[in-house]
Amino acid sequence: MNEKDLQIILGRLNGLHASVLTIARALPPAVASEAAQKLQVASERVNADALASPIAEATVNEMERVMREFVFVLKAAAQDH
Repeated sequence: MNEKDLQIILGRLNGLHASVLTIARALPPAVASEAAQKLQVASERVNADALASPIAEATVNEMERVMREFVFVLKAAAQDH
């Protein structure tokens, strides 16, 4: 993989990240609350599976951080009235 390919992948990932956060923030409170609960449970499973895999620790830590960020955004959307 060359530098240009990496930059394209990072751009796509950042665009996806921003899009999903925007959509999450726009959800109705009840939907956001349920999604936050489900994502929190799923993130614990994903983290446990990732820790048991040969994935680099830095990658696992970043996956966990991003999932926590999504849970935070969903919980904030759930509080909107």
